[in-house]
Amino acid sequence: MTEDALFHRVDALRREFDDSFAAEAVSGNVRSDELLALRLRGDPHLMRLADVNRLLRVGPLLRYPSAATAWLGLTSVAGGLVPVYDLGVLVGYPPAGAPGWIALCAAAPVALAFDSFDGQVRHMYERDPDGVPSGAGAGRVVGVAGVSYPLIDMDALVERLRAAVGAPAQTSAQTPTPPPSAGG
Repeated sequence: MTEDALFHRVDALRREFDDSFAAEAVSGNVRSDELLALRLRGDPHLMRLADVNRLLRVGPLLRYPSAATAWLGLTSVAGGLVPVYDLGVLVGYPPAGAPGWIALCAAAPVALAFDSFDGQVRHMYERDPDGVPSGAGAGRVVGVAGVSYPLIDMDALVERLRAAVGAPAQTSAQTPTPPPSAGG
């Protein structure tokens, strides 16, 4: 095999490998979701990768007094200010120390902070004949490698935050200003 032919073969294999991660895994009625594994107060949880625009280590937070237990402050991301809320408090845990990570939501310009990031996993599931993932819904628990994890419903959390701060449903890329009354 010539050097040029070898280069093209390696390039084709690389593209095929990369494309396998970009394409939805489909086999008959079986689908998959890419999930982020994280910890809230030491407990494992999952969130859909598709619900997250960016995953970052927590940077400096601009804090100011607020009655909202979930409110942590503002942080700078890509030259803009983003409100940061404690994901643990939003799902029912008591407030705790400084979080280590933030997930920027895909549905709104808001960041949710959590304690630690454990990695990314792929969850395989079957679709019902009507196209709905079996077991889908609020409070869903997902089994990965024989262990059950709560799946965080990011859309519901974002809508709850919007309602708490009195923000209308988002139609553009505006940054909501969290008032002190936003609850957790």
